[in-house]
Amino acid sequence: MNLLAKAIVYIIAVFVTDWLLPGIAFRTVEAGILVAVWMAVINIFIKPIIKLFAFPITLMTLGMFPFVLNTVIVLVVNFLVKDFVIFGSMLFVFIWATAFSFFLSVVTFILEQVTGYNLPGGANLGE
Repeated sequence: MNLLAKAIVYIIAVFVTDWLLPGIAFRTVEAGILVAVWMAVINIFIKPIIKLFAFPITLMTLGMFPFVLNTVIVLVVNFLVKDFVIFGSMLFVFIWATAFSFFLSVVTFILEQVTGYNLPGGANLGE
């Protein structure tokens, strides 16, 4: 039950973030749920491995590289989920993906504080 509650909170965070940003849209509700699932899977299984190998880059950039990593994860999820749309040219797609990853972290952090659940990959403000 705890895992289900965490999943619901993360799905809510994805939809709230979508609502906050006009450059991001889901064509269907299922697309929003798939985005939440893919983001959670990537954050649980793949992101720790990438962060391990990217540690020297993180040190050289004084901790700013994880923002780029989160943006790349959003772009990968955009590629994987057909009905997840990021509007604009390539520059604006990168900007909206960065904004999506930042706002998702903030919304997840707030929902974690309200509900008391620690989400996988959530509340990574700057991580």
